[in-house]
Amino acid sequence: MIMTTVFIFCMLFLPPKNALGLIDEKNSHDPKLEASHTMTSGERIWLSLNSNDTSKGEAPKSSSRGKSGMHPDDPHASKGSSKSEFLYEFMDEFQPLSERFEINRSTNIDRATFVQINNQAHDGSIDSAYFLGLIYVYGLGLTKPDYPEALRWFKEAAMKGHKEAQCALGMILYNGMGSIGQDRKTAMRWFYRASVDSKDSYSYWLLGKSLYEGLRFEDIKISARDAAAALKIDWYEWYEDVHDNASISNILAAALFTIAEGVHQAKHHLAVMFEYGLLPYDFWKGNTTVTNDNSTHQNTFSPNFIKANELYRSAALEGSIESLYNLGLMYTYGRGVPVNYSRAVDLFRRAASSQHSPSMRYLGFFATQGWGQSNEIPDFKEAIFWFSKCAQYAPPYVKELCEYDLNNIRQSMEEIETTYYSILQGLVEGH
Repeated sequence: MIMTTVFIFCMLFLPPKNALGLIDEKNSHDPKLEASHTMTSGERIWLSLNSNDTSKGEAPKSSSRGKSGMHPDDPHASKGSSKSEFLYEFMDEFQPLSERFEINRSTNIDRATFVQINNQAHDGSIDSAYFLGLIYVYGLGLTKPDYPEALRWFKEAAMKGHKEAQCALGMILYNGMGSIGQDRKTAMRWFYRASVDSKDSYSYWLLGKSLYEGLRFEDIKISARDAAAALKIDWYEWYEDVHDNASISNILAAALFTIAEGVHQAKHHLAVMFEYGLLPYDFWKGNTTVTNDNSTHQNTFSPNFIKANELYRSAALEGSIESLYNLGLMYTYGRGVPVNYSRAVDLFRRAASSQHSPSMRYLGFFATQGWGQSNEIPDFKEAIFWFSKCAQYAPPYVKELCEYDLNNIRQSMEEIETTYYSILQGLVEGH
């Protein structure tokens, strides 16, 4: 009798499916849930988890790890943005430019080395000017970063054709670091110059991202067709039939992502564009036709989940944590593949091993539902583990959400335990 009562109690009082509000099976795909900030890993997903808006949204805007790419003072930036988050995003994207020279945020620069580099930069050394800029960006050997000085020395090297300096200069202007005002058009000019002059993969990626995030070549006083010619990008006649400027920009951004060899962020962004129908279905085949209507023909701007899945897999093999995460979302929501929670859990775990907090949060929610768990049984200890890890590694602007999840499930478990013992005590006393 007691065991039967306990069983009935568990059925009645265990948190119901979707109790924490992550996945609504009646609305199996919500772009705002899946990658609402950037295609990418989106930590903006956190903010939309608390929203009841399940409308079909536009594809997420870009960032190297799923960030918004917006300045914290930008009125269009998410309310969850913070200066610490913004700095983290900038440094995460900036680091590949310095790692080519084995310099990063933890590099030790003693006083003697600083003086030597500083003297060489003042004597006209292009590389030393660039290295000095890196020192000021990271604040190596200094009390804090000095972005105006970094900008000064990056510009010194950039004017003399240093491709990494051109990209670094553009990134500071694009993001508006410290007291430097945001100037995305000038930044785009530097990305364009580096791409045309040096044909550097990272500059292709940065230029393509500028287009993806809303800029056009006309903003830097050049036609899209002339820019394509200078960049050695094939220009097909059907481009002339695309009257939507945003669509042309997306096409050229995708072309740049395609030639940005070795930059997994570019491949990841390209995958997102295919997943959300920002490109003609058969874009990768090159010379094709295109329409902007809502028909289901393959030459329309429509989602291509097969190509997206292929690119996510490839980018993941090259080190993209965001692509592991987005693959997990495809299996979670059945985006071009059958829903497979076990596969999604595997992908989220792989991303979580790199301290990817959105994946940790999904693992926590999955554990509460039993999805992808042994015997499909909810595992609340597992959920608490992942919500705790999520709170530990999440960016500052989302830390409160992770802690809310953790406290919510702990409170639910305490209430269940209290009610359980109350019922059990009543049964014992009744005997």
